[in-house]
Amino acid sequence: MRVQTILSIRKMKNNFAQMLGMGLLILIAALFFTTLFTFKTIYEEEVTALFRQQHYAAVTLTGNFTADDTKKLEASPHISTIEKRTVQDFRSGDKTVRLISLSTKLNQIILEKGHLPKSTAECVLISQYARQNKIKLNDTFTVNGQKLNVVGIVRSPEYIYYSQSERSFSADPKTFAVAFVSKNFFPSANQLLLASTTSIKEAEIKKLLPYQSFTAQKDQINFQMYQGDLDQFVSFAYIFPMIFWLLSFGIIFIILRRTLLKEHKQIGLLKALGTTNFSIIGIYTRQFVLLGLFSSLIGCLLSYPVTELLFRIFSSMIELPTLAYHIDSRYWVISLVISTLGCGVFALCSMLDILKEYPAISMRQRIPKVKRTRVPSRFLSSLSFNTRYAFAASLRNKGRFFLMVLGMSASTGLLLFSLGFNDSIRGVADHYFQTFANYDFIVQLPEPLPLDQTIIQTSSAIDRKEAALQLTGTVHDEDYPLIITSSDITILNLPTEKLDQGLVIPEYYAKKWHVSVGDQVTINEKKPRFLLFFR
Repeated sequence: MRVQTILSIRKMKNNFAQMLGMGLLILIAALFFTTLFTFKTIYEEEVTALFRQQHYAAVTLTGNFTADDTKKLEASPHISTIEKRTVQDFRSGDKTVRLISLSTKLNQIILEKGHLPKSTAECVLISQYARQNKIKLNDTFTVNGQKLNVVGIVRSPEYIYYSQSERSFSADPKTFAVAFVSKNFFPSANQLLLASTTSIKEAEIKKLLPYQSFTAQKDQINFQMYQGDLDQFVSFAYIFPMIFWLLSFGIIFIILRRTLLKEHKQIGLLKALGTTNFSIIGIYTRQFVLLGLFSSLIGCLLSYPVTELLFRIFSSMIELPTLAYHIDSRYWVISLVISTLGCGVFALCSMLDILKEYPAISMRQRIPKVKRTRVPSRFLSSLSFNTRYAFAASLRNKGRFFLMVLGMSASTGLLLFSLGFNDSIRGVADHYFQTFANYDFIVQLPEPLPLDQTIIQTSSAIDRKEAALQLTGTVHDEDYPLIITSSDITILNLPTEKLDQGLVIPEYYAKKWHVSVGDQVTINEKKPRFLLFFR
């Protein structure tokens, strides 16, 4: 055992630079895997606990509701909690203020400073807006010409992501404010929050009362963005570590393979002296097993400061101050096992053929392989000798060349991802409004109206306006917006010559529904909404 250990240490010293490079790759893989999965787990636990503690509503109904509507829902055995509230947006210049009446049973807010409003002259502001605009307690906040006294700063489970609407996922805290007012601030209610221990089905609610829209918790923007982030964390936690692990394991295979070819006489001598195959495996694989173990362990230890850094970065995009790191031993164990076993298995695979040889064959001089002479192509003949030699040297070891290409591709992919992620989101939004949505703002009316009815008087600030009817259609059990408009609309960049012939859908939906030009799509309509596009 002592001789085998000395031989393993000697081999590690002889290949120190290569061992260091492989160790860094394994460290990065373990760091990625442990950090991303730990972050995803902590984030999911914190958000789930927040939704449960603040009683996040299972369904939100929008419409014009009265006390009789509430009584109808109370008679349903599937609904455990019902609460009315009002949500209304006010526009003042470039700023949009959303006033929400307080709800005490569902979608409860979290008070950070001050107290909740007790009169119609008081309000509490969402923390994102208050922090960005440096608003303090007892400041005056003006909404629609009415001055309100700021008596508190709050957080809301509905605004973990500061989203304004389905067209503005990430609102600007300087131009969009959310304020909560007392229950008696509004004379009526336009939303009903519902909770239940079982699933609430839309068909049952539709039989009880009329409403404008039915939004389940999973369909709300806040919840969808949360689920989308979880899915992205899981994808990144699988893709990036696997790339680095495969690189390190492939390098181990190639390095050990080359080492065995150089030391085949030494292996034959060890066999002739009675050394077992198991002992020879221990001499050559022990270094890589220890490399995988200690490198992954260091990566797991480094996941603590990296995860804390990720929490600070992510806190600038979401409002969840309770995020804090704690060790999840499952991912540490998985990372250590994958790194250690992977190094050992790939090292063992590189030794299989030489272990089968007899000592005499292993000690014999290797006969070089002679390749078939090929007639040089015209393209290669036109290149210089140095260029042809560079090609031949690169392709002499195909495994090493493949790993080199894979490593550069992975590094380039990571660099482009980190630099281009934010720019891609901004580019998609800019492209949408520059090439398709040629309007400045949209007015949504509570009820559909005839097209010949004057809705908004002509103004010098409005160049043109066009109307459309928006429905919520169900295709393959999923809800999609369906816009019905005239064939001469210009504010939306659509193929107007085809609007009279049928349905025009984005290419993304065509791929998702597996349809093409000439196919038929069944759409189940829901409550309509009347839209006005202005420019």
